[in-house]
Amino acid sequence: MIKEVLYSVFIAAVVILVGCSNSQSPSSAYREMVQAEKNQNWGKVYDSYCESSQEKVVEMFKSMQALSNGLFSMLTDGENEDSAGQSDNEQLSGRDFFVKTMTSGQDISSNQIGKVIDEKITGDRAVLTIELEKDEDDPRSAFMDDTVEVGMVLENGRWKIVLE
Repeated sequence: MIKEVLYSVFIAAVVILVGCSNSQSPSSAYREMVQAEKNQNWGKVYDSYCESSQEKVVEMFKSMQALSNGLFSMLTDGENEDSAGQSDNEQLSGRDFFVKTMTSGQDISSNQIGKVIDEKITGDRAVLTIELEKDEDDPRSAFMDDTVEVGMVLENGRWKIVLE
């Protein structure tokens, strides 16, 4: 009888420890995304967004691509259109489209991304306050706020970034 009770307590402790070791704070999820961005690991960046934000990002990129293709077509009077490349992109998953778009783009620097100075968690939602790092040599810095808030949501047991 004592053996069974101790075994039950042991199993309960293991379950709790395994569950806790897989926990992630909103701040650590944000820092992981920043590191992925610095490493240009665009798949991991995409995975750090909540599902609704992933859809928004892909839709925005596809709209920008369609606009770019339309402008290119207008400028060249429809010559040299690459419709095969366009259909290839339509067949990509949202994640693959994001990765391809970010990989083929300009070097994106995260030099304005700063550190988390506050974290407020309310149930399955969180708000992080990020202190931005300003580049004094960049004239745009004068127009930037000192901080920005980043929304997070707990989705499938992981904290994800909500793009608004």
